[in-house]
Amino acid sequence: MEIPQDLDNQIVQWRRFFHQNPEVSLKEISTTQKINEILNSFQIQTYSIGSTGICGMVIGENGITDTTVCLRADIDALCMEDQSNSTSRSMNPGVAHACGHDGHTAALLGAACLLQHNRSQFSGKVKLIFQPAEEICEGAKILVQKGEFDDIACTLGIHLMPTLEYGKICCADGPVMAGCDYFQIKVQGKGGHISTPHLAVNPLLAGAQILNSFQSIITQQFSPSEEILIGIGKFSGGTQYNIIPNEACMEGTIRYYNPKSQLHAQKAIRDMAENIARAYHTEAVIDFKEFTPPVINPGDLSVFGQSVAAEIVGKENVVVKFEKSLAGDDFAFYQQKAPGLYVKIGSANPDKPETWHPLHHPAFEIEEKALSIAARYYAEFALRYFR
Repeated sequence: MEIPQDLDNQIVQWRRFFHQNPEVSLKEISTTQKINEILNSFQIQTYSIGSTGICGMVIGENGITDTTVCLRADIDALCMEDQSNSTSRSMNPGVAHACGHDGHTAALLGAACLLQHNRSQFSGKVKLIFQPAEEICEGAKILVQKGEFDDIACTLGIHLMPTLEYGKICCADGPVMAGCDYFQIKVQGKGGHISTPHLAVNPLLAGAQILNSFQSIITQQFSPSEEILIGIGKFSGGTQYNIIPNEACMEGTIRYYNPKSQLHAQKAIRDMAENIARAYHTEAVIDFKEFTPPVINPGDLSVFGQSVAAEIVGKENVVVKFEKSLAGDDFAFYQQKAPGLYVKIGSANPDKPETWHPLHHPAFEIEEKALSIAARYYAEFALRYFR
């Protein structure tokens, strides 16, 4: 594979641009415009996907085939402040690329350049999906519903990983990312003055007991070997210190691999919330939303992906067993339409502590040398698939 001069530096500059100009889910307008501008500079055909996504198509010139491989990068950022010390830190207050999507985008642009430059080496088509709204698990569903994956033979997604050292690639078989459910519980009571609690019904008290009791669901209702998580990330209620509010609200998530465990957890949450609320003379209203199923790599595609990784970083740097993540990714919806592989690219540098921060940390940073590895993996995966 021929590599255009200065491409590695260009990929880094793209990543820094996106890092400085993050946009949240379904508002990735300037991000998409920049991606389109770059793809057009390579003479790559593009078209809009969804309201804020974009797709590029690289067409091979070495024969004729209908086979289409899809390479996917997510492009959205998070609603949080960028607290890194980077010179390319976010210029948009309250928005930050703290999950590496800026790196995924830059790497896929690098792969686009590589594939367009080497299109005489393959037949078939490579669909470059720059997907919006991964962080809210909406983007993949939108694209699948619009038929973007009806003609796909194989799909690849990557994620930069701060728990994996730069220079290593993880291509594991089986479950690699968890299914993700969202739930909201509204505890409805009766407001009043804090000095006369007997004349009110405090939903905060019931809500606190519900939250604490959830900690026993995993330990008492599931096997210790079960891979499942129930977590609460938001608990709110009230407007002032001396007012008992009418309502308290909590929002949380279930992470799972086994669909039976998902249903068991939903039932346990509903039963516990409703019964505890009733004991405190309040009412719990529970709403569940299934955000994404688990990401599960097929065995044969994992072996293929490992061989591609060995070509790039050497067999000794290919990780085939890695701690499964209870984070979710809507790449799972692509896998329901076509064989799909989800690969983790090491982005931690032992000599740079800032690259050790976990995903979604306000000071999240990556070792930028990982970007060229990711770009080559994208491109080499497609090239080898066509051989």
